[in-house]
Amino acid sequence: MKTNDIALIELSEPLYLKKHHGYLKAVSMPKQNQILSPRLHCVATGWGRVKFDGQTSKILQEVVLPIFDGNKCEQIWKDLSLNKNYQICGGYELDETYHTCEGDSGGPLNCQLDTGAWVIAGINSYGYDCGKDGVPDVFTRVSGYRQWIDDNMKPKKNYFKK
Repeated sequence: MKTNDIALIELSEPLYLKKHHGYLKAVSMPKQNQILSPRLHCVATGWGRVKFDGQTSKILQEVVLPIFDGNKCEQIWKDLSLNKNYQICGGYELDETYHTCEGDSGGPLNCQLDTGAWVIAGINSYGYDCGKDGVPDVFTRVSGYRQWIDDNMKPKKNYFKK
């Protein structure tokens, strides 16, 4: 099953990272269907709750999460029909301390490759409350949608007004 928990937003004007936002850097897109190694450490960020039923954060939060084995993740989330072609999991097998939480949905899961380059591997989708031992967080796998992203980023006919 394909979950399609992804969207593209068209900006009304260019975003100049260096000129106006010098502290931001662009993250690369992954290759089509790129599979990341289990245990590769990634960073999830969001403005969500810092604990279950707690307040949302006023400060952007981040958590380091390793890529979780796709086969194990499919087994854990089998009742929700997780599909590792379109979803990726992040988390620790024996620690419920490090997770994303409610309100973090839509935030990125950025991973640093062995080359040193960063890619956006996932988009936060869901998890178990704010973490449960052995239950990874689930993200939309960006590489599974790369062709769709590329197709929808192409300029359309009559896109620009004369």
